Parts: sequence; structure tokens; C-alpha cells
Amino acid sequence: MINEKELIVAAKNGDIDAFETLFEKYRPIVYKLFKAYYIQGYDFDDWLQEGQIVCFHSLNAYDSTKGFSFGVFFKMNFKRHVISIIRHQNALKRRLDVSSVSLEATLSEKGEHCLIQEHNYRISSLDYVHIRESLKDFIELLSRFERAVFKLYVEGLSTKEIAASLSCPISRVNNALDRIKKKLKGHLY
Repeated sequence: MINEKELIVAAKNGDIDAFETLFEKYRPIVYKLFKAYYIQGYDFDDWLQEGQIVCFHSLNAYDSTKGFSFGVFFKMNFKRHVISIIRHQNALKRRLDVSSVSLEATLSEKGEHCLIQEHNYRISSLDYVHIRESLKDFIELLSRFERAVFKLYVEGLSTKEIAASLSCPISRVNNALDRIKKKLKGHLY
């Protein structure tokens, strides 16, 4: 059986079997972090692929003279990589939240009919019935908590006011609003 140092040298020299053996040895690290962190849209196969990429980069950057094992080095790099992905997703989410706040500000300043008036769009009674039925179907998709949040949100309450009204943390309201938006997009498109 080849020891870890020989595996590392062989893998650095392009031996695919050595790399796969090394990765399989540290695959439990990927599994453990998969259980500890959530990355939206990633299943376990995506995690394995990210793990292999980070393992490859870790392998090329690893220096055994630094005084720690390859496993520790790989775990540190993979954890940093996962946190980086999560931060990136959160940054995108914040950017989207800023955009939706801007729309909310516009609606509060100009009134809820500002978008319709600016585009001179008229809804026929048939379209109105269709929209109303579609909205009913959508509301049935929501959980009881999401319905309560949606109702208060449509009434114009802020997330802070909704949280106070429902006696729950603001983060729970924000998470519910995110789920509602996803369900609405899925329902409409």
C-alpha cells in the first residue's frame, strides 16, 4: 500500500488513480461539510465536484514542510471555498433585495398604480378574472405562516412590522418572503 506522501507526489505528477485514491480518502470531509452548510441549488454531486476541484488545487498548493497534514490543508481550503460560495450567493440575494426595496419605495411614493399608469396598460375583465383565480391558486401553495406573511406584506407592512405582528424573528419573515417569491415565480412561469 502506498503511503500518503507517495500518493501526493504521484497525484501532483498527473497520476489520476493516485488523485482519485487521495480524494476518496478525504471524501468524508466533503460529506461532513455538506451536512454542516447549505448552498442553494447544490446537491451532493455538486458538492463532490467542488470537493474534487478544491482537492486538486489543494494538492498543487500543498507543502508538507509547513507542518500540517494534507487532510487538514484540504479541509481548511474546502471550508473556505464553501463559505466563499455562500457569501457570493448572499451578495446576489442582497443585491436583489436592494432592487426590490427600490420598487417598494417607488410604489410607496407614487402609489400602487404608478406602473400601470406609466405604461398605459388596461386590464380586461377576463384578464382580471384570470389573475384573480391564479392568485387564489398561488395562495393555496403557501404554508399557513407564508400566507400570514404574504397578507401583511401585501397590506404594506415592513418586514420588521410583520415580524412584530407575528411574534417571530425578522430572519424568519425574510426567509418566508424569499420562499414566497420563488413559489410565485414558479407559479407564474
